[in-house]
Amino acid sequence: MVVEYSLNEFLLLAFTDTQELQLLHFSLFLGIYLAALLGNGLIITAVACNHRLHTPMYFFLLNLSLLDLGSISTTVPKSMANSLWDTRAIFYSGSLSACWAQHLYGGNGCPAWPFCGLRPQQTLGHAFC
Repeated sequence: MVVEYSLNEFLLLAFTDTQELQLLHFSLFLGIYLAALLGNGLIITAVACNHRLHTPMYFFLLNLSLLDLGSISTTVPKSMANSLWDTRAIFYSGSLSACWAQHLYGGNGCPAWPFCGLRPQQTLGHAFC
């Protein structure tokens, strides 16, 4: 007798089994997520619309804001949905795509940090002129 088994989803560990604490988790993560979206959206809008902010320092700040938006948007909405609907499953393909996206967004932010510190007096001098 041959038994075939295929793994197509993982079971996640829940923060709590109490419905009130799950709603608190959802509302707390929703507030943090919306604050991050608003803050990064304001940075992107300010840098894109103001021509005086088209300097290398603000280019990298814009890049880091876009990376932060992508990074926070890969895991937080799934966590909020799991706590709101009391589900604990994530499909294997969803897990792989979330890991790939976190690696992509996290890895792209690292090369930008040395350039942000490159000649800060010159970059800051042009930013405030």
